[in-house]
Amino acid sequence: MEAIENELFFIENAKHFDLPQVVKILTKTHSDEVRNAAALAISDLNGDTYLPELVKIIHKKSVKSKGTLIYALSMLSAEKYFKSISILLLDRNLEVHLETINFVRKFKKKVSIEDLNFTVNLIKENGENFFDKREKTRLLKVLDYQIKKHGENK
Repeated sequence: MEAIENELFFIENAKHFDLPQVVKILTKTHSDEVRNAAALAISDLNGDTYLPELVKIIHKKSVKSKGTLIYALSMLSAEKYFKSISILLLDRNLEVHLETINFVRKFKKKVSIEDLNFTVNLIKENGENFFDKREKTRLLKVLDYQIKKHGENK
């Protein structure tokens, strides 16, 4: 427990000048609390350089608490990872599912039509995994509208 408290203390006090060390803690810790604090610190400091590390952590099977990580990712310039993150729409964890919906909504205007189509197809083919069928319908409408706008802008 003391190690976790020490890592949290370090993140809170060192994040302003030692972002690489915060990223190292993010990738090494087994504590959800420490991992979340590190991800939020990276987000707060516009740590776009460390997006690959954050995405890698999000996709680790051993990491169970991902909602805050996805939130932190969405605060950065993460549109490059739209397709990779949109897969988490199918996650059975409610927080992950909802944060992924927010991520998709935020970056829908910044991604390619191919990524939008991928996400629409993912939802349509696996929509039974959505917690709320109305949310599924709303998200599909938003993405379909964005695809239509993409076509009009060509």
